Amino acid sequence: MEIEIKLNVKPAIAGGPVMLFTKLTMHPALAGYPMGPVNKLEIQDLYFDTADGALAKAGAGLRCRVVNGQPYVTLKINQFQDGALTRREEFEEPLSQDRLDWVLGHVKEQVGEGPFPAEEFAAGRPCATLAPVVRVDSARLTRPVGAVAQLVMDMIEYPGLSINPYFEIELEAASGKTGEQAIRRIEQELYALAGGDLAPATVSKLERGLKLKEKAKAK
Repeated sequence: MEIEIKLNVKPAIAGGPVMLFTKLTMHPALAGYPMGPVNKLEIQDLYFDTADGALAKAGAGLRCRVVNGQPYVTLKINQFQDGALTRREEFEEPLSQDRLDWVLGHVKEQVGEGPFPAEEFAAGRPCATLAPVVRVDSARLTRPVGAVAQLVMDMIEYPGLSINPYFEIELEAASGKTGEQAIRRIEQELYALAGGDLAPATVSKLERGLKLKEKAKAK
């Protein structure tokens, strides 16, 4: 189970969103938890769905994620949302045929039996009932917050759909260690540090991308 808080950085923030990210990469602690070292990642996500959007209708997101050259298959299924906080079932595995088949077994009702060739999935090509729907590129900075959470700072781009990047902050609770109360305290300190320039993110990266895609079609 994934528990996380997602916050949008307002684009008009003084000094720009990058200024806030820089401040957070140097901040020593959040809500009393010491901050760990900064890690930089380059992430490319390609989301898949059926022609009738069966996964989106079921509150699920399926993606091929490449992190610094390493491909993964990830499935998230929404369970609960309260403002910025969401709980999701999450399945993420290094991409191989057996791991892809195992992940897709959790949404067999939506996607059918396949077969779903891993090489086609990795190449971003249609496979059986699945086809790519949205691409999302992220330049990511991460820092551990004590042993309870991971602070994630993303500059997000939607190639071909938007010329303006989006900036988002996530707090990902450490699996099996962190209750909602702890990350809610960290959330409140982030609001204070940003001086009112953060707001709860009520849509996921995938949902935002789908909205941008619909907007582009309507033009």
